Amino acid sequence: MPQIQISSSLCSIAREISPQWSWPQLCDKLSEITGVLPSDMQINVMLKNGTSLFIKAPLTEQRTLPSLLSEQVAELQINDSNSSSLANELARDFTEDKQSSDLAYHLPEEDYQKRQDSVFQWKKDLRLGKFNPEHQARLQKDREEQQNRAEKLTLNERCSVSTPNLPERRGWLRFVGSLEPLMNEPGMWCGVEFDEPVGKNDGSFKGRYFFGPVRPKYGAFVKPSTVITSAKFSPLLDDSDFDDSEL
Repeated sequence: MPQIQISSSLCSIAREISPQWSWPQLCDKLSEITGVLPSDMQINVMLKNGTSLFIKAPLTEQRTLPSLLSEQVAELQINDSNSSSLANELARDFTEDKQSSDLAYHLPEEDYQKRQDSVFQWKKDLRLGKFNPEHQARLQKDREEQQNRAEKLTLNERCSVSTPNLPERRGWLRFVGSLEPLMNEPGMWCGVEFDEPVGKNDGSFKGRYFFGPVRPKYGAFVKPSTVITSAKFSPLLDDSDFDDSEL
């Protein structure tokens, strides 16, 4: 399933969107994330080519999701057309608080979670995001799948990495394990040293080295489900390495 950025006045998060969902199903999922009611929802579809599509009434949209997702969607911006909705009220309060000089004082996290008028409590009451049992079940299932895939990998062996919207990348599997406590959520990750500068780091995450160090941009942390290890994965040859005068 393609992973798409979903944003609203209260949140911004990447989620997988199934082309098999109907529009009502998609709106229900988006409502769980953003708090915007399906009946009040307007969607600005941002495409990867820089253009956008505005869907004023998603529940009556005629285009199918597969045809829409084939447009290479980068982001779904969810707008709330109901100016008096709770989501819009919270967004206004958040904006006013952010602009207030009172922000010189930061409320401790423990005290913030005890407040009854916060976005945190609102999401908790409506069982949105991490408070949604279905969301937690999906996270647990993904963690189990990643754990199973990680157990089948061979450390320090050649590997191939295949991630959505990117060409195949090859290198060496240098790390398999958790990034805790630097990562907020538990789970397995793979550290890869690529043959080319197609990564994001040098083997470190938030200042701590989990492998290497390797050259900048030659390292990356990816999900185990995107990695296959085998001695057969030799370095990919660049077309520029071939001499056109030879066959």
